[in-house]
Amino acid sequence: MASRQRQHVDYEGRHGISLSTRNIGTDYDIELDSEGTEISQKEIDSPRERYSDHEEANGDYDDEDEDDSKTGDDDDLVQDLRYKEMLDQSSAELRATIEDLEKHYDTIDNEGNEWKTRFETQTEMNQQLEKQILMLQEKVEEAKRNLKEAGKSPRDNRAFDDLADASPHMVKTLERERNSLFNQLRDLEWRLDQESKAYHKANDERKQYVLEINATKSTIGDLRSKQRQLMLASQEGPPKITPRVGDNNPKTYRDGGGNIPEDQRIIDARYGPIRKTAAVKVLPSLDSN
Repeated sequence: MASRQRQHVDYEGRHGISLSTRNIGTDYDIELDSEGTEISQKEIDSPRERYSDHEEANGDYDDEDEDDSKTGDDDDLVQDLRYKEMLDQSSAELRATIEDLEKHYDTIDNEGNEWKTRFETQTEMNQQLEKQILMLQEKVEEAKRNLKEAGKSPRDNRAFDDLADASPHMVKTLERERNSLFNQLRDLEWRLDQESKAYHKANDERKQYVLEINATKSTIGDLRSKQRQLMLASQEGPPKITPRVGDNNPKTYRDGGGNIPEDQRIIDARYGPIRKTAAVKVLPSLDSN
């Protein structure tokens, strides 16, 4: 007796697989989980059994038919065992396929998370860059307004674009110039210190010379005052002297240009003219008895 079998495989998400086999002799409905383990098996009445039940109910069942049915049942049992082996092999293959699919799904899930993280990071960076662009645009507009207020245009600043990126050679050149200027500054400070010292020394000498000049001027002033007094005294003329008694030839003062009389000679102005306390004109004779 020929037999036929049909298999129905239903994938229920990731966790459920339902298999159903129907033979001419006996029908089974088998349910497997995600790992291929059999969950339940339910026997379904075959059309032959339903026909036998109908014959028993009508009284048409005989012994020959019973022997044929037993032989067919044995064949169906062997066939069912073969199908069971085939189903076991198919379930093992399906189990391996399911494991591969689960691994692939996990890999896809992990890759999806990585790409999701990258996408979120890039989105955040794009938002920050957009904010920076807006800020820079505002600064540019503000700079333009300031230039317009100052009466300048943006073209005037083209000469400063070359100074935005300073090259190492330019930096070294500027450093050398800075060192040279610093050395010149130190030299000028030293010279200024020396000149200040010389200035203070010359100023002290000037003060000393001023004191000496003032002392000399005072001395000259005193001498000039004395000379003026002498000139005034000479212009008044010599004093009149009366002749002495018994002097027939009195001496008179000569005019200017002559000698000063002895009684008018002055050695010290504080003491006046020289005075004669004693004068001997007649000496005693040598012949005395």
